[in-house]
Amino acid sequence: MATTTRKYNYSRQREVIYRLLAGTTAHPTAEWLHLQARRELPQLSLGTVYRNLQILAEQGRVRELQFGADQTRYDAMMEPHHHFICTGCGSMTDVFLQRDLPLDRLGGIPDGAAVESMHLELFGKCSACFG
Repeated sequence: MATTTRKYNYSRQREVIYRLLAGTTAHPTAEWLHLQARRELPQLSLGTVYRNLQILAEQGRVRELQFGADQTRYDAMMEPHHHFICTGCGSMTDVFLQRDLPLDRLGGIPDGAAVESMHLELFGKCSACFG
């Protein structure tokens, strides 16, 4: 993920949004963050949440996770990891895999190319939906 060199002034709204996002592993939507942040900032608009999430992403502090045209979620965990998405309830869980996998040797990688990063999305049923 590329970060920007653009400078942004301090924003209390941005820090509240970031704190909420960093404090959960639920990979929330902007709408969820908006509802939570309004407890502390009652005048906060959904548009302000979206703008600040974009700035946080540009700064490399959060990651946007796209799941279809209407399913964007956010993650403040910037360490390399993957995601398990439940096809039943839509919950998302962080997955940490062995980091020294020889990806270049798995096949299908063009000759002369080198894998620099990857993100796997694993789909299935979580334990609550499976049973």
